[in-house]
Amino acid sequence: MKKKGARDSQVINNLFSLATIVIVTSVLIVYIKYIAPNTQISKKNKITKLACQNNIYSYSKVFKQKLLNKAVIALQKAYYKLDGSYIKSLNKKSSIEQIVSISELSKMYENAIGIKAKINITKSLKINYVIIENDKKSSHKNYKMKAGSLMTSFKANNIEIFKFYIDIKFLYKEEIKNKIKCTIEVFKHYAKK
Repeated sequence: MKKKGARDSQVINNLFSLATIVIVTSVLIVYIKYIAPNTQISKKNKITKLACQNNIYSYSKVFKQKLLNKAVIALQKAYYKLDGSYIKSLNKKSSIEQIVSISELSKMYENAIGIKAKINITKSLKINYVIIENDKKSSHKNYKMKAGSLMTSFKANNIEIFKFYIDIKFLYKEEIKNKIKCTIEVFKHYAKK
């Protein structure tokens, strides 16, 4: 008579099934706990756009968060230097210099910051800004929808820490002034207090 019980192949098959379940479960636990991004943390770190960024294209990039946090303090204490320039239209006669001068742009930045920059300081936050005049004759459809853009780069010790780009619909002083004010607000908004 034969013994009652499982065959040897069935026992081995059950052991392999149990081992597979244990391995898959442990891999899932490790993945969820250590590898998969935590959605609550990523939602917390996501910075919302400000009202001045609505209805217009803007782009911001934080390169060094720790330096950005310190740079806001330097900005509040007036330890900054401004450096501005133009990128003029290539395919049409440029009119940006007649609309606003570099010194007027620097004054707009000072007003947006709220404090005049200190003179003769060795270490400071360097704010480079470029006002870009678009070509209306360009074949690219996005260029026809805007008159220009403003790109601002914030540097500490020649290390870029933050960059902000925003389109300008019309090249009028008031519009440019509002975009500069928005740039400073976004810069402060991105710093973690």
